[in-house]
Amino acid sequence: MCEDFFEKLQSIIHKKNEKLLNSYKELDENWLLIYSDNDSGASMNNPSSQTLEYNYKTDFDKLFFFSGIRFQIFELNKFL
Repeated sequence: MCEDFFEKLQSIIHKKNEKLLNSYKELDENWLLIYSDNDSGASMNNPSSQTLEYNYKTDFDKLFFFSGIRFQIFELNKFL
């Protein structure tokens, strides 16, 4: 069953944005990979279409979500 967890992802991205602004300004591009493994529970491993199509607010150039249970990577949308 697919799960909506875009709010949880946005919260994770927000925390990583703060670190990005303080630490990695000198890089040309910054990508973020959020990894969910078996310990994350089923709710963070089977993203719904709403979760995948959501426009995330971020300062990263690219966003990815990796489902460790499904062994699948998804590129997430950025809010422009």
